[in-house]
Amino acid sequence: MSARLTAVHEHYRKNRYNHRVVFGSPLRHVRRGWRSRLALFEAGQVFGYERWFADKYGTQHWMMVIGRAVQGGNFTMLSGIKPGLDVWLRVTGKSKVKRLFAIIDALKAAGHDPKNISEHRWRHLGLMLGPKDDPAQFIASWSC
Repeated sequence: MSARLTAVHEHYRKNRYNHRVVFGSPLRHVRRGWRSRLALFEAGQVFGYERWFADKYGTQHWMMVIGRAVQGGNFTMLSGIKPGLDVWLRVTGKSKVKRLFAIIDALKAAGHDPKNISEHRWRHLGLMLGPKDDPAQFIASWSC
């Protein structure tokens, strides 16, 4: 693996964990086993990554992060992403992650590709994850 690529670990086991790329176009996938693979991104590519854990008591941790793959400089190190990424939006908890998925669905319905949304718009959408905010009206006002 080249030092200029960002590796994102995708891993799945039914009812236990699901770490996956939600959107973005990796250069390629490298299979690491029956339930595991790496998605390789070039510096500058935007992607969304979800990490979900559960046990016999139900969901224990649910996180989603949106950001840009980096080559160097300042970046945030997160589990499952090597070396790290420039984080634009990070949410944890069931209700906020579900609202973020609703936002991504609204973006797609409005004809926007989530990987082409700019950094400042992702940060603004992150501020609208409260229960009373309606990001669908905000998204509908976008001209690009």
